[in-house]
Amino acid sequence: MTCSALSFQWPDGTSVFDAYQGALVIAGHDLSFLESVGITRWLLLGDELQETTAEEVRDPLEASEAG
Repeated sequence: MTCSALSFQWPDGTSVFDAYQGALVIAGHDLSFLESVGITRWLLLGDELQETTAEEVRDPLEASEAG
């Protein structure tokens, strides 16, 4: 299996995340990675847990990375 920050693939080139049939819980701050694995439900933990979208997550993440 090949492993990099944005790609997890089987030797035949199939994405590990595309091939997996179960549920995954992924926590992260790398929006590009989260989008690349095909997240279908976004949850944001602030003062409380709320369902959100990638677009709503992008602004706070990019602001925190900027400094």
